[in-house]
Amino acid sequence: MAIYFIFFLLLLSFSFFNKRAAAYLFSIFWFLFVGLRKEIGTDWYPNLELFERAILNEKSFNSYQLIDSEIVWKITATVFDSLSLNFEYIFILLGLIQAYMIFSLISESRNHKLAILGFSTTFLLFFPMNAFRQGFCLIALIYSFSKFRFKRHTGLILSLTTHISSLPAVVAMKLNLGMRGMLIALSIILVAITTAQELILLRYGDIFASGGLGFSPRLLLQALLVATFMILFEKDNEKNKQLLVLGFFYLSTFIIFYAYRYVGFLVGFLHLYYAIYKLPKNNYGYLFFFLSCMLFFVADISDMYVSKLNSELGLYKEGCFQCTSWVPYDNYIFRLLGL
Repeated sequence: MAIYFIFFLLLLSFSFFNKRAAAYLFSIFWFLFVGLRKEIGTDWYPNLELFERAILNEKSFNSYQLIDSEIVWKITATVFDSLSLNFEYIFILLGLIQAYMIFSLISESRNHKLAILGFSTTFLLFFPMNAFRQGFCLIALIYSFSKFRFKRHTGLILSLTTHISSLPAVVAMKLNLGMRGMLIALSIILVAITTAQELILLRYGDIFASGGLGFSPRLLLQALLVATFMILFEKDNEKNKQLLVLGFFYLSTFIIFYAYRYVGFLVGFLHLYYAIYKLPKNNYGYLFFFLSCMLFFVADISDMYVSKLNSELGLYKEGCFQCTSWVPYDNYIFRLLGL
């Protein structure tokens, strides 16, 4: 486990460089650690299996296959399959794209030290190496708020076509809707989730189909900390909408099981969005942002320990065939050097 702490501290150390150098160093070492990992992260093998299922054929848009994977993954898997390329290289390709986005976002950030702290704690372990598709969607959505039009359009298209978790944030921050219109749109999304939930849950095996996860103390604390530092950051015209959509989906987790994934996505997205594009109004803003960062990191480390224990005991979650652990850490560079 020590290697994760070493890389965490290494990435944080780049905040002491000027913005340009920090952006280059952080994105390069992030890619070396995350993009070139080998069989690391709980969902490594399940994602390889998903790519196998995502290859376009006559069954691709029937029943469960329609929502099993988004269109970008279907196209990517089909291209790799037609070229007889190993699906593992998809992780490297997407890692390279994400590293470029990280470089661009740190370069555009209001305060690169905040951006680096945000990325080091929110986008190092869980999102890019476990919730792989959600992670790519998240970074693409943040990229869509760039000041450059091409980046905005590219990020929005990628976020909408790589994971449905981006929909609530897009409704709250991209559509010019009033509070009433936004609530109607979010309610429609919630109804759609409820309708499709039985199909969605086929991906996760025999787990509870409703309730439970909304009561998670960690999820509640993450949402509260993010909401608190948002209030303590400078004014944002969409802040009330952002807080409303976060609260709306948190409350919905008590009714609909799958809604918890939207809450996890929203807290990660809002955490990084404010770290990159906004500044705290006072020292309390910095304090609560730091506390939020530490909660993300501690939560990810605790998940790694649980995954490590489950791996050692052979207690993989049901429906997660060949779930991979986090240790010992392995990397393509290590394999190349014979380490």
